[in-house]
Amino acid sequence: MQLFKSNHSLRAFDVAVQNGELQQAEALLEEILDNSNDSVAATLREAILFYEKRQFDKAAEAVERALKEDATNPALHLAKGEVAIEQHQNAVAKKSLRECLQRSPGHPRAEYLLGVIALREARSEAAREHFENCLREDEEFVLSRILPLLEKQARGL
Repeated sequence: MQLFKSNHSLRAFDVAVQNGELQQAEALLEEILDNSNDSVAATLREAILFYEKRQFDKAAEAVERALKEDATNPALHLAKGEVAIEQHQNAVAKKSLRECLQRSPGHPRAEYLLGVIALREARSEAAREHFENCLREDEEFVLSRILPLLEKQARGL
């Protein structure tokens, strides 16, 4: 029964974050941290909450704690990359996102984020390559994320 409750709490947390209900997510996180049998999943949720609250230093600390437990988890490398982008640490972000891709080839979000970094660095050919890789994996993701980004860049925003 404990495993079911923990999984339910993880899913409820994810939904709360997706809906922007951060107070609800915070309350669920306390339950997750107290009752979860999967400390990596719990710590990742802690990092996600800090990220959503724009507390990037705390998010980075949580990701590092989780990586100490499971350095092979591509989701943790993706999270580290996302936090590093927000901290303007492109070298760390690229290394983490490439690590994610090494462990989960073609991961669309990692490809997308590497493409965003390449655009920011004015490396349009590299950006195109990453976005094409993303498109091969998840067309819906591309249409929802990349096209608006390219339109924004074309307008000079």
